[in-house]
Amino acid sequence: MLKLAVNGGKVNGELLYALKEKDRNSGTLTGEIKNDILLADYKFRSEGVFSERQVAFKLTVTTATEGYGEVRETKGKMKFKYLGKLTYGTGLTLKKK
Repeated sequence: MLKLAVNGGKVNGELLYALKEKDRNSGTLTGEIKNDILLADYKFRSEGVFSERQVAFKLTVTTATEGYGEVRETKGKMKFKYLGKLTYGTGLTLKKK
């Protein structure tokens, strides 16, 4: 589940991962939308532990498709190493209700 509040390209929202046979995690995100790509910092809790990582979604009118790519740890947060090399369409796609 992805809920977004957009104000002039800036985004705040909530993200919930509840995948089958995986740990559930939920949290908040803050970021920006540029050229239909949402790039945000996702702060979440999973199994009682707080974490932070960067997330990316390619947005259309009806879907949000998660982007994947090589990551590195920077100041305790997982960030994408090469934003221009993210791939979309091989993983999670959320549909607008």
